[in-house]
Order: sequence, then C-alpha cells, then structure tokens
Amino acid sequence: MKNLLELRDEIDVIDKQIVALYQQRMQIAAEVAEYKIETGKKVFDKDREMEKLAATARSTGTESGSCSSRSCRSAESASIS
Repeated sequence: MKNLLELRDEIDVIDKQIVALYQQRMQIAAEVAEYKIETGKKVFDKDREMEKLAATARSTGTESGSCSSRSCRSAESASIS
C-alpha cells in the first residue's frame, strides 16, 4: 500500500497535466472563436454544446449516475467550445 505522501505526489503530477491540457484547450478554443468570428459564424453553437455535454457525461459516468460530484459536472462544462 502506498503512503499518503506518495499518493499526494501522484495527484500533484496529474494536477499539473490537467492544468497544461486545460491551457492548451483554452488556446484552441480561442482559435475556434476567432475562426468563427472571421467567417461570420455564430460563436455560440447550442447544438455543439449539447453534443459535448452529452459526450462528456457518457465519458465521466454522469449519465449513469456513477459520477455525480461537482467535479464531474465541472468537467462537462469545461469541455464545451
């Protein structure tokens, strides 16, 4: 069994990866918005939002109720572009 320090170290590594991926995602989302503005498309796409929420719910288990925590709902909201 791992000790508490080892487990926390693993969480710290994952947290750094999450932050890096989130920053990368936000940069790409900004590029998507810029593209939409330049091409005259609506920046907000309700159908896309609903698709992304449903897909994230499936992948996090919230659809089946296995992940109903605030963190899972936050992941759903953050996945929209």
